[in-house]
Amino acid sequence: IEGYPDGSFVPEGAIIRAEAAAIVNRTLGRAPDEDHLLPEEDMITWEDNLPGTWYYAHMQEASNSHDYELVDGGDGELCEQWTAKFDERDWAALERVWSDAYSAPGAEVVD
Repeated sequence: IEGYPDGSFVPEGAIIRAEAAAIVNRTLGRAPDEDHLLPEEDMITWEDNLPGTWYYAHMQEASNSHDYELVDGGDGELCEQWTAKFDERDWAALERVWSDAYSAPGAEVVD
């Protein structure tokens, strides 16, 4: 976990989704870089996730399943060069399949 640009660290503060996405990406060894993503028209985007913000690439990483190659990001650090976006999954359908397979009459989940 990294602190803020001014060097501060606020462990008792509320966390925003961009910070959570950055933590998950770093934990998983993901290395998104804004300059190495796919064109915006090929990705899922969000109104409040604007290019140029510190969290843009982290949120894109969390929102788009993709293939990539590791390349030099220009600063000596490796980053992901996105090569293709995977098809979007129908999460509601997947949830229904799981729910139907693991639900009991009283709606409790059973082994």
